[in-house]
Amino acid sequence: MLLSHSHPPDTRGQTALHMAAWSQRRGVCLALLESGAIPGLIDNAGLTSSEEAKRAGDSELAKLIIS
Repeated sequence: MLLSHSHPPDTRGQTALHMAAWSQRRGVCLALLESGAIPGLIDNAGLTSSEEAKRAGDSELAKLIIS
């Protein structure tokens, strides 16, 4: 399964969870979190995945990521 392999951050320091949060992909975020994604990782801009969700306008997803 794809989620069983770790995905290193990209050149901007963003993880798959950062990208899913920015894209407001709730199901993907949940799957990543359930498979062990770390929500507190900070990208090169100093943002967590929760903060990316907030920037994208999805405060509910931001709350879900940190809960």
